Amino acid sequence: MDVAKQIVIIYAGTRGLLDAIPVDRILEFEVKLNDALDSKYADFIKLLHKELALTDEVETALKTLIEDFTRTWN
Repeated sequence: MDVAKQIVIIYAGTRGLLDAIPVDRILEFEVKLNDALDSKYADFIKLLHKELALTDEVETALKTLIEDFTRTWN
């Protein structure tokens, strides 16, 4: 798995952004999130690869991305 995608899911898990997802659906969530990172959120992956760090800009974009995806993934 791409390091950027690993960062996204680890960030989501450690920041409590997955708390509302039932445990038995986390894998499904992760698969769909990875698909979205390849399409809808591809610009974020490019930004993360460019910055190579969780700058304020990257972290803000990441949190917004996860919150947006979480609202619509079902």
